[in-house]
Amino acid sequence: SWGLGSANGPTPVTYSVQRSDGHKVCSGVTVRTCTDDSVAFDGTTYTYAVTATNATGGSDHAASANSPSWRATGTPDAWGSWSAAPTGADGTANVSYTVPPSRGASSTVAVMDGSHVVQSIGSQTGGVHSVTLTGLSDGSATGLQMRVCNEANRCSLSATKSVTTFGPLGSPNASGSASGSTVSASATANGNGATATLTLSIDGTVVDTATGTGALSVSKPNHSVGYNHTATIRATLTTGATTPSRANGGTDTLTVTTGPEPRSVSVAQASTKITTATCQSGCNYVLVTLNGFGGRTTCSIWNDYGGDHSFSSYTAPGDGTFNTGAYFGYWGNSVWAVCDGVSSPRVVWRK
Repeated sequence: SWGLGSANGPTPVTYSVQRSDGHKVCSGVTVRTCTDDSVAFDGTTYTYAVTATNATGGSDHAASANSPSWRATGTPDAWGSWSAAPTGADGTANVSYTVPPSRGASSTVAVMDGSHVVQSIGSQTGGVHSVTLTGLSDGSATGLQMRVCNEANRCSLSATKSVTTFGPLGSPNASGSASGSTVSASATANGNGATATLTLSIDGTVVDTATGTGALSVSKPNHSVGYNHTATIRATLTTGATTPSRANGGTDTLTVTTGPEPRSVSVAQASTKITTATCQSGCNYVLVTLNGFGGRTTCSIWNDYGGDHSFSSYTAPGDGTFNTGAYFGYWGNSVWAVCDGVSSPRVVWRK
């Protein structure tokens, strides 16, 4: 649009407008506005020349003026489809995209996470491009957007794509200990951003599992395996389904050995009564049971009738339950055995 100080002659005054690249925008119009609908918004700088001619006509009755220069810069076009996917390497994702027209002389591309620039790519135009992002947090969803800006700092943002990165699985760490006839085992591992399962087994029997994308732990306290036993503890880390696929983690194996069975002695009253010259009212044999001795063991048999005293002895061939050949018939009194310094509990004899 423009103004006119004076027609300086007969009216009507007609106007012509020409763009600085030679394109004729309007010709012979009498209004003082003109629309240029053929501009390519590519950052080119233009001026317009307006020529006014009064009704007399001819160049001697015309005057021209040039507009200030301006740059044809618009808002970048909208983004089309694009993709973001984990690579399977720690903290990395691959982004594939086509840059829309920036509608300016420059086209600067970046990958965004909200207002944070994840990666500044720089100058790019059209065609399919890809870039690998690094430094993302494994196991956490990151909302990514593509951004293109021109020299007028006019920008276009894409729709948000969520990506969760993950890395390869390592090996679990297993530990274990033995106490008495039991074994305690535990293990730790990490899913490293994607679902994985940690399995703990003792002697091939699964005793605990844990599944998750981050820190994993399993344990089994006081698992009974018996005495003098070497137990195999194994921790195994396996992956769930991932895209791209990844290998299972490693296995950690160790062995622990329980100690010998503690030595113990017990006595019992045999069920069958016997009668002898010294035991006319009936007596019962003394049975002795040994555990943990492992070989020939001499036992002394004691009672408390008339005071604590030993009244017989027996040599056991090893562990087990044996009839000592000793018998006792004083009801209400106690009998016990002492074998290689280990004493049994006292047992009251019943009629």
